[in-house]
Amino acid sequence: KKMDYSYLIIIYNIATNHILPTLSAMDQKAMLALNFTGSHFTDQFWYDYSNKLIWIPLILATIYSLLRNQKGTTTQSLLYIVGIVALIFLLDRTSSGIIKPLVGRLRPSHNPAISNLLHYVNGYHGGQHGFVSGHATITAGIATWLWMTYKDKLSRCIFVLFAITIGYSRIYLGVHYPGDVLCGSLLGIAMTWGTFRLVNRKYALKVSRQRPKAILITYGLTILAIVILGMTPISFL
Repeated sequence: KKMDYSYLIIIYNIATNHILPTLSAMDQKAMLALNFTGSHFTDQFWYDYSNKLIWIPLILATIYSLLRNQKGTTTQSLLYIVGIVALIFLLDRTSSGIIKPLVGRLRPSHNPAISNLLHYVNGYHGGQHGFVSGHATITAGIATWLWMTYKDKLSRCIFVLFAITIGYSRIYLGVHYPGDVLCGSLLGIAMTWGTFRLVNRKYALKVSRQRPKAILITYGLTILAIVILGMTPISFL
C-alpha cells in the first residue's frame, strides 16, 4: 500500500505561503520597533557590549569559577574546560557554519526591503546571512550551563540578563532580526541543556548553591568599563 503524502504537501504550502510570510512581516515590524537612532553613548555602549574582546576578563573569571566549583584533579579540570570549549565550538559551527548558509536568510542590514530604514553603528553591517544569531546561540548556551551549575537566584538572574542584553545588542546594531536572536537562543539552550544532562549522567557534575562572586564582580566591572567607554568620543575596540 502506497503512503499518501498529500497532507504533507498541504502543510508545506500553508507554511510557505501563509505562516512564514506572516512571521517574517512580524519580525520586520519588531525589528523596526527595537532598532532606533540613539545617542553617541547608546551607540557606543551597544557596539562595545556586542564586541567579544570586551568579555575576555569575564570568560577567564567564568573558567576560574567553574574549575573551583568542580574541584577535580588537574586532568579532570583540563578535560572539563576542553569539554566546554568544544561545546562552544559546536554551538558556533551549528549556528554560523551550518544553519546560516543552509537557511540563507539575509540579515536586516543586507535586506533591501528594510536595510535603509535601520540605524547602524560605526558602519558595521555584519556578514550576509543572519539566521540564526551566533552571538545569541553561544551566549544563551553559556548562560544555560551556568544556570545549571549555580542555584543562586541572583546569579541566575544575571546569567539571563547577560544573554538577553547580548541578543538585544545585535538588534540595536541592525544586524539581526529579533527572530534570529530568539531562535539562536533556543538553539543554544537546547544544545547546552542536552549536553549538560548527558555529561552529568556520566561524570556527576557538581552543582553549587554558592554565589560565583568572581563572575558577578567581573561582569559588573565590565559593564562599568563599557559605560566609561561609551562616554568617550572615540572607540577603543
